[in-house]
Amino acid sequence: MATPRLWPNPWPKITAKVTDYSSPQTGAYTEYERGSSILEIENFCERVVVAGDSLSAYSMILYGTYKEINVWGRPKQGVPYPSDLKDIEPISNLNLIHVGETLVHGGMLVEMNKPAPQPKKPPKLGTRPPPAVVLPHGMEVVAADLYDAAGWSEYITTFPGGGYVILKDIPTFVFGVQSAVKSRPISILHIQVHGNPGTMYFGDPLNGGDTLNSGSLPKHRVTLQKLTPNFARDAWVVVRSCQTAQDLSLLRQLRQ
Repeated sequence: MATPRLWPNPWPKITAKVTDYSSPQTGAYTEYERGSSILEIENFCERVVVAGDSLSAYSMILYGTYKEINVWGRPKQGVPYPSDLKDIEPISNLNLIHVGETLVHGGMLVEMNKPAPQPKKPPKLGTRPPPAVVLPHGMEVVAADLYDAAGWSEYITTFPGGGYVILKDIPTFVFGVQSAVKSRPISILHIQVHGNPGTMYFGDPLNGGDTLNSGSLPKHRVTLQKLTPNFARDAWVVVRSCQTAQDLSLLRQLRQ
């Protein structure tokens, strides 16, 4: 009676270059690479045999040697989706695998089922009083650009106090804010527009909108300064514009 083949103990360490991929079309798969040779593994531990495959070729890619061939198994009869080592059995004839069949790497299956490490508990921090921040008295306004689809969602999650201004360019921004506040002082003004480092886009630049950066600020300075009398003392202006603050020069000029 033949002695049943045993799994390696310990499992050999994979030394190939590993790259994980995932897409709606192919699902999750991993590429193991050594030199110009690539072994594709599906579902973290499965290999569908194609013409020209051999266990020794798999071993050379994974371990750099032809000898590690007893790491592979076949799903036991009636087990369509192996989830544990007990669901597969070692391959009895290591020289015979079949095109189209699914082989399971036992070590990868074991590794896949290891529990995730538990995060360490953060150290207990002492309490401290909140900072003494005093908001200015006055009106809160959100000026958002419909060109930026996030503008409306930002508005509804911020208590506006004074209202919501739709802007298409810098003149409509200034006129809209002044119309909303009338004679009341602005305490907080939120500007919700698209941006990138050092630039804010008031409206769609391709459809009449304005691009504001350090170079174009002199052109728009007179228009923007019309808002200066509307601010309360120590008012806040919140710039909600992606990446704009990566270049502080524009923000410093706006503050002036």
